[in-house]
Amino acid sequence: MDEALEKAGGKSLMMCGTNWSSDQWSFAGMEEFPSIEAVQNYMAAADELNLLRYVEATSVLGTKFKSK
Repeated sequence: MDEALEKAGGKSLMMCGTNWSSDQWSFAGMEEFPSIEAVQNYMAAADELNLLRYVEATSVLGTKFKSK
């Protein structure tokens, strides 16, 4: 997936171990992509690898928040 992330133009901003504080999730991370098409390309690579056969994931898309 690291190769797919790079190919899609995305970058990993952080990865956190959460198993000490969550019974549901072992880790959480944040990635940044230049466009929605890049996200779609990245998820297509995940589908090709049948990634969701091995992990359960939740995605939340958003935009950068700029305070005044």
